Amino acid sequence: MTDEVLVLDVRFAVHQLRSTDLIPAEVFRTPYYWIGRTAGFLSLICDESLSLPAADTSTGWLCLNIRTGDPVLPEVAQNLRNSGIGFVPLPSGAGAYGLIPEHQMAETRTQLEAAGYRVQDEAETGSA
Repeated sequence: MTDEVLVLDVRFAVHQLRSTDLIPAEVFRTPYYWIGRTAGFLSLICDESLSLPAADTSTGWLCLNIRTGDPVLPEVAQNLRNSGIGFVPLPSGAGAYGLIPEHQMAETRTQLEAAGYRVQDEAETGSA
């Protein structure tokens, strides 16, 4: 099996809300989202086309789905970070996911391909 990385066909935003805010219902209607809550903040990672009442928002993130039979997320994360790429691992029960800044996609693709991964865009494959 060739290790693959699928670049999801969605641009993501990282939203920071107050920890007491409710999660907007439209978040749950998107195909991908991640939620984290601490005592001080509610963090939402979701499709950047959603307009959320966030205190702070960072846009322009792409999501990688790392498809391999082995648990390689730490290895991939370390490789990309050592190359100066701002990789953010995302928790998932099925497969490995991580965010990268959109402006670093070309360099990310080069690094992953040099490490032996086949990098594909979801729009070209029609699958996730």
